[in-house]
Amino acid sequence: MHLPNLQKDMMGIKVNKLASVKNQLPFEYYSLPYCRPETIVRSAENLGEVLRGDRIENSLYQVQMRVDEQCKVLCRIPALSSAQNEAFRSKIEDDYRVIMCASMRL
Repeated sequence: MHLPNLQKDMMGIKVNKLASVKNQLPFEYYSLPYCRPETIVRSAENLGEVLRGDRIENSLYQVQMRVDEQCKVLCRIPALSSAQNEAFRSKIEDDYRVIMCASMRL
């Protein structure tokens, strides 16, 4: 097992799903218009993740260990349509949360 060390390792952040305590129906992270990589790669690593309905995918987010950084712009998305606004509003009302996980594999 490799743990982040003092050598400023780069750590990728993978996205999983949108989950709610009010609603049992999970949604894929990229079902909402978040910043996304050119190619989305799924990476379920074990049967348990599949059975739980995890949808682990790559993202544009990266963190470098032991490096202080200010906020950065990841991407810019165009103005949201009324349907996209409604999708975000609906997920917020139903208390959906984004599930992410760190990965040493970029």
